[in-house]
Amino acid sequence: MDIPKDWNNHNDWNKYFEANPIDFEDLPDYKLKDSLRYFSAVENKKIWISGCGLEISPWLFSNLNCEVLATDASRVAIDFQISLLNESPFKKLDNLNSILEELEIPAQQKFKAPKIRVEDFRTTSPNEEFEVILNTKALQGLTSKDIEKAAKIFYDSTVEGGFFLAATMNVQGNKRTEIENSFLAAGYFLPNIKAEQWYRNKLEETGILYAMVLGNPMVPSWGQYENKGGKEQEEKDKAILKSFREEYVERLKKNYEEDKGNFKPEIDKLAYIIYNTG
Repeated sequence: MDIPKDWNNHNDWNKYFEANPIDFEDLPDYKLKDSLRYFSAVENKKIWISGCGLEISPWLFSNLNCEVLATDASRVAIDFQISLLNESPFKKLDNLNSILEELEIPAQQKFKAPKIRVEDFRTTSPNEEFEVILNTKALQGLTSKDIEKAAKIFYDSTVEGGFFLAATMNVQGNKRTEIENSFLAAGYFLPNIKAEQWYRNKLEETGILYAMVLGNPMVPSWGQYENKGGKEQEEKDKAILKSFREEYVERLKKNYEEDKGNFKPEIDKLAYIIYNTG
């Protein structure tokens, strides 16, 4: 079953999670590594994993010396999280210790359960503050109004000097700008945002079909030039996209220096919106 088209439909999310269960005892190494990818940023911190779905990171992080709250609007997702409460990942996952060693993450070997609740982060505040808020692939399908509501709740739930991180499902272009602007309006500090949005706007204005890969605009091979000039037009479009790169790099340097002068690390709340092509 595919991800629901209407992200406001909790019943469809329940059906989706029921139709796509995970076998957490037989997770491949790459899945474990993906779940642990943000550990260095959250180690020893109080974190809220919002829209946790069937992610096992709440269970893992809480057993690696983090204080964790995990929430989701889906009852099925929360029932899955509850099913892990009395299980130690060090006993259940045979490959966990080798993955931790490879990633240079210290194994605590101490069982600690996260807090888990059915809550919709667009409408319900946890009424406490967190050093880190993680949102993995649970934001970009919402309406503009709902993203604005969520950003405000996230901001109010972030301690001064803390940060919010959203890993989206390959969200680029105007939708990414929309999400960023919602978090700016809520009060978050987004590093290098002037340069990034300038670059994105320039690329969008060309009307060329492109995708960002590791920070660079690439022309995807989707057959778009078969009846539109072929290889010659493709090379022209690549040159146009490349033409903004030098100015972007200069603007990025200037933006970085401005941010250094304006950012107050003990007060400002940071937000990172990651487009996540992988």
